[in-house]
Amino acid sequence: MRMDPGVETLLAEADRMALRSISQPARCLVLVLRSLRTTSRPMPIESLEAMVEGLGYRCPLPRLIAMLERYGLATCNAREGCRLTGVGHYLADAVNDVVEGARRFAYRVVEGSYTEAEAVAELLTPSASVAGVVEAYLEDRDMLPLYLAVHTYISALTAALLALLARFDARLSLVLREALGG
Repeated sequence: MRMDPGVETLLAEADRMALRSISQPARCLVLVLRSLRTTSRPMPIESLEAMVEGLGYRCPLPRLIAMLERYGLATCNAREGCRLTGVGHYLADAVNDVVEGARRFAYRVVEGSYTEAEAVAELLTPSASVAGVVEAYLEDRDMLPLYLAVHTYISALTAALLALLARFDARLSLVLREALGG
């Protein structure tokens, strides 16, 4: 897929809208998971803080890091920094998969090559996320706050992206309206 600056700008706007619309703890969790996912080596806490602030957000990293460690998503120490555990990578990869799926769909909409089934599938992404939250809750009740935070981001990103794309492609708005029975 060739990079299209217009599509990437649209995706960045949807991401900004989603991040701004969710709570600070949820936003910080998503930002830290995405940041730590970018490296296999421990990331110094100062670097992690700089990455988050570089995106225009401030996060209470000591509290967030303590929470990530308590839930087994990351291991951190003052000397080396933080790294995701297997469970942390799983959650970060799930967020990334949704973002990449949204990216592919956005490109197909801009190219005019999407199908109605793809549009409906994108519309159902938050519902699939709810199923994941329920499944995670049944496996480990303590993890519910983390999965709910990720779910709110996924839902907000999907809604923002579909709204932005519907302004770009009038057919998409009709497909989505029809899929919802209206």
